Amino acid sequence: MVLFVAGDAFYIQNGKRSEIKKNMVLKRQDQIETLKGKVDLQVGSNSVIRISPYTKIQISELSSSAKENKSTIDLVSGKVFAKVDKSSKKENFVITSASYTAGVRGTQFVIGEESEQIRASNPDHEDSNIPNGIFVKEGEVDVSTDSNSTMSVHSDEEIVVSPTGLLKQPLQAFMKDKMKIIDGFRRMKDENYKMLRDQILKNQELLRNANTKANQE
Repeated sequence: MVLFVAGDAFYIQNGKRSEIKKNMVLKRQDQIETLKGKVDLQVGSNSVIRISPYTKIQISELSSSAKENKSTIDLVSGKVFAKVDKSSKKENFVITSASYTAGVRGTQFVIGEESEQIRASNPDHEDSNIPNGIFVKEGEVDVSTDSNSTMSVHSDEEIVVSPTGLLKQPLQAFMKDKMKIIDGFRRMKDENYKMLRDQILKNQELLRNANTKANQE
């Protein structure tokens, strides 16, 4: 569910590109693209992500059961801030990119993935200086790569892309400052989130059915 939108941001659903708006409910396989804008998205009942300017993502998995919340976000290009709260359910929150996969357990972190060509072509913006890597403010992130190597990144640590591969090091001071914004992320309570999500989905289905009927007449 979309919690906040500022600036130019779009979603692609069933091949159609439209402007993204607050309180929209997005589904599995939907894509989000920001230009000079940003979007806060509640992913399941316990996770909030901020999609930075000039970022593309796809929602690959989004499901919830009595025992488990399961979410997978594919980061095509750009940067994502994430806050994943602990809950009584098992949390299976994953962000994938071309270089790595980040599996999360109750944490606050940032992930960046951007080719040099795309980075050079994008206008400067508030998050332009975030390098490619994974930056952990709180909690723990398990990072795996295509070469099947895996490492854990803990609070106040980061993994950045270097000429020799992934480099683990202390979290840089400028990233600590930048990530303070995550403390302000607010998710909806579980019961309110589910109630509003279900109502919006019902209204969307009614609207689609009405449009289909009108087109047939």
